[in-house]
Amino acid sequence: MSMLKRGLALGLMATLVGMAGVSCENKAAKEFAKSQNSGNLGASASVKQLMAARHLTESDVEAALKTFVPPGKRDEYMIFASGGQSGQILVMGVPSMRLLKVIGVFTPEPWQGYGYGGESNKILAAGAQGKQALSWADVHHPNLSETNGDYDGQFLFVNDKANGRVAVVDLEDFATKQIVANPLVGSDHGGAFVDPNTNYVIETSQYPTPLGRDYAPLSAYKEKYRGVAVFWKFDRKKKRIDPSQSFGVELPPYTQDLADAGKLGSDGWAFINSFNTEMAIGGTLQGKPPIESGASQNDMDYMHIIDWKKAEALVKAGKAVTIKGMKVLPLAVSGAEARGQRQQRHERQVLKKQHAESQATMRAVELSRLGERLQQDRRGAHGDSAADDERREPVQAEEPGNEPEYGRGSGHLGSSQTEHLAPHGNHAREGEFQAQGEEQEGNAQLAEQ
Repeated sequence: MSMLKRGLALGLMATLVGMAGVSCENKAAKEFAKSQNSGNLGASASVKQLMAARHLTESDVEAALKTFVPPGKRDEYMIFASGGQSGQILVMGVPSMRLLKVIGVFTPEPWQGYGYGGESNKILAAGAQGKQALSWADVHHPNLSETNGDYDGQFLFVNDKANGRVAVVDLEDFATKQIVANPLVGSDHGGAFVDPNTNYVIETSQYPTPLGRDYAPLSAYKEKYRGVAVFWKFDRKKKRIDPSQSFGVELPPYTQDLADAGKLGSDGWAFINSFNTEMAIGGTLQGKPPIESGASQNDMDYMHIIDWKKAEALVKAGKAVTIKGMKVLPLAVSGAEARGQRQQRHERQVLKKQHAESQATMRAVELSRLGERLQQDRRGAHGDSAADDERREPVQAEEPGNEPEYGRGSGHLGSSQTEHLAPHGNHAREGEFQAQGEEQEGNAQLAEQ
């Protein structure tokens, strides 16, 4: 009897253990499946109480966790944001969005003593426009230095839109090292963007002014007012801009906006968009439309595309004029160079077309001769006389070097010939820009000052 009781007890125990095991297994599977649901955090009781007390959803908590960076740990990215009229740069971490640092640039910054003695006072003083000391700014568009077209994190460049200035910030210590004032313009907006290897920091004007910051009445707007793109030479070793090696390129009296330098296939070019090609100047008191309306009449404006390497070569060749101590490439010089390049491009296209047509003609002649030969062979196969064979002219292969004369040079491409060639592709549009450029050049006589 005792043996029977012992066996029943063991069987019951095994059944209970098996049931408990199945129960645990099912519960674990359910908990795992529940944790895989989107937005489910599997929060502890205390966290759930906190969520309830603050009326937070699981999505709220999940978003907070994605942006949370514990103290002592670094953010994955940094944002260098313009501080606008504070005159400073704000450094924020991502994903935490914590404010990591305020970099004093164009204005004094008391929290870190920038502009309150020492070297920082000299930096701010160097940013004066002429005799006008400046302690305010409107910071726009910070740009990082680049190596081979990629951000290298070494330097930061930023512009003061309100006063036409550019600053250099060294990211080794997050401190401003230099401020340079543009002697040509009253404002800038194209930022302080760089070429792929930071050879130049490129600053573009915003509102046109007489180059050199001199006065001229608005009645002389088309004749006296201009935009400009300034190519500030940057010396990496000295960590400074070198104004003596810098130059400007005169632009039409449109309002230049944002800009950037080309990379890879477009390396060597600078791209600057513009508006107000209507050259509106306002004048509501005189019955004219406000400038915002007058500057919006055209459906499209222009993009300025500058071959800055060619501009650099022209300046070194002595084609620039000097305005307020800076070398400036006039519109007349740039326009003449552009027309010359268009003419060369047109001539190359003409030669290419003529060569293609000649090749097609030569292939047609060879096929014609081949056809004649085949016909003669067929007649010989049907019993033509040997005399007929003797009268056949042999087909000789073209010897190397017997290509048409135009293939060896452009000596036969006279100007009278090119004048009568119809424009191809974009040449009709280029003609419009050329006419526009000639009109601009007529108004682009810079006075040496």
